[in-house]
Amino acid sequence: MNIINGLKDELNLIIKEINKKNLHIKFYGAIGVKFYSRFHSRGTFDIDLFALSEQQKDLIEIFKSMGYQISRTKRRSDLVFFKKEPFKIKIDVELNRFKTFDNEFEINLIDYIKKDGVVLPPFLLLITKLFADLNDDNVYDLAHLISEGNPEIDKLKDFLGKLGVKQKIILQKISNLPEKILKNKRIEKDIKNKSLRILKNIKRSLNLK
Repeated sequence: MNIINGLKDELNLIIKEINKKNLHIKFYGAIGVKFYSRFHSRGTFDIDLFALSEQQKDLIEIFKSMGYQISRTKRRSDLVFFKKEPFKIKIDVELNRFKTFDNEFEINLIDYIKKDGVVLPPFLLLITKLFADLNDDNVYDLAHLISEGNPEIDKLKDFLGKLGVKQKIILQKISNLPEKILKNKRIEKDIKNKSLRILKNIKRSLNLK
């Protein structure tokens, strides 16, 4: 992962503590992309992860032991942990499912959270990213994820079929993504070219123009 050493050390410590208690988590968001992309260098102080609701108590104990406080402010996420030393970090935890920012749609992810590994598979990371606005940060993340060349197209197509009316929204965003990538000045030329080439194959597989 191309990530500052302090945050990388923090992620490794979280994984170590999670493994000690045999808990299940899955990183996603920008941090999730960093697990796959060797060149993703966008800075972030947010760590997004999924966990199982029945392990909530253990999770709280782990983060408290690591110096985190629990945010009592009403937020979109089920649990929010934060600390300011030695540097600012915020951890957003979703329990059992992914939900959109407006809470009008959610996806049960329990079976995926229980699988081996600590990061969502590429196709699910792609889908959860596409539910967010296609702003410069998210387009940067998507380009770096796609450029790694492992979009798991068959799994992507199968999962899209389970999204009901929301499938149309995701397909439209995939159609709009090439133009967004081209206009994003922060994405390196090589990453742009690779992601656009792979995205072309994804669109062809999904019968998109």
